[in-house]
Amino acid sequence: MERTERMSEPVDPQIAQWICDLKNPNEDIRKKAVFSLGEKREKAASAVSELIHMLPSEPNNVIRNNIARTLGKIGDPQAVNALSEALFEDDYYVKLNAAWALGKIKDSRAVQPLLRLIKGGGAKVYTESGSDSYVDQDKPVTETLKTEGMRYHDVQINAIKALGEIKDESAVGGLVAELNDDTGTVRCAVALSLGNIGSEKAVPALIEALNDKIWYMRRDAAIALGQIGDPRAVEALIHKLQDPYEEVVEESVKAIIHIGPAAVAKTFLLRPKDQRVQEMMKSIFQSRDEIIKALMEVAEKEEDLEKRARFKNKINSLQG
Repeated sequence: MERTERMSEPVDPQIAQWICDLKNPNEDIRKKAVFSLGEKREKAASAVSELIHMLPSEPNNVIRNNIARTLGKIGDPQAVNALSEALFEDDYYVKLNAAWALGKIKDSRAVQPLLRLIKGGGAKVYTESGSDSYVDQDKPVTETLKTEGMRYHDVQINAIKALGEIKDESAVGGLVAELNDDTGTVRCAVALSLGNIGSEKAVPALIEALNDKIWYMRRDAAIALGQIGDPRAVEALIHKLQDPYEEVVEESVKAIIHIGPAAVAKTFLLRPKDQRVQEMMKSIFQSRDEIIKALMEVAEKEEDLEKRARFKNKINSLQG
C-alpha cells in the first residue's frame, strides 16, 4: 500500500518521537507509540500516514489491532481505504476494530465494504486460518465452531453499528435485509442502526419488526421508529402499548411522543382509557381547547371513514 503524502507541518517533539518509534524493531516500543498517538488523538499528517502504512504490514497482530483502533480515535478520513481492507483480513480483533474505527470516522466510502462484511451472516464463521466458510449442518457443532460463529457475529454487529454511526441512507437496503438474520442481537443492532440513520425507507420493515418474537427486538424497533418519527408507525406503536413486556411499552410511549402531538392525539382517540395515554395527553397539551383542536385535526385527516366517524363521536362526547 502506498503512503499518503501530505504537506509537512510542525510536530511536537514528543509526537515526533512516537512517530519515530513506530519504526522501532522493539514490539513493546511500537505498541506504546501506537497507543500514545491514539490517546492523544494525534492528527499530524506524518502520524496518520505512518499508521496507515503500518496497518497491513505490521507483523504483530496485537499492534495491528491497536493501529486500527488508534486510526478510529484520530478520525482522519485518509484511513478509510486501509481500514476497509482490514475488514477482510484474517485476525478477528483487527476486523472488529477496523469496523469500530470506520464508525468513528463516519465516511460514506466505508458503507459498501461494511455492507459486504455483514451480508448473509447466519451460520457463517471464520476458520482459524481466517478463510470464511459455512457450518456443515450434518456435522456436530463443536466448541470451536461456536466460538468462531460468536466471533463472526461480534464483527458483524460492530459493522452494523458503524453503518448507523455513518448515517448514510445508501446503507438502508442492506441493513433492512439483515432484519431476517437468525440471531436476535444482530436484528437489534440493525434496528438501532436504522434508527440512527433516520431514513423513512426503513419504516415498513421496522413496523413489521414490532411483531418480532423476541421482546428486546420489539423494544429496539420501537426506539428506531421513534427516532425516525414517521406518522405511519403510530398505530403499530399504539398496539404495542399492550405488549407483555414493560420495556416495549415504555419505548412505544416515548416513540409516540417523539413523533409528535398528532400522534399523541390519535393514541388518545384509540385508547382513551389507558392511564399511560392520559399521562401523555397531560404532558403534551396545556388546555382543553388545545386538546379538542388536536383531536379534530386527527379526525379530519383520517382516511378510514368508519374510524373518522368514531373519532368525531368521541370528540363530541368530550365537548358535551
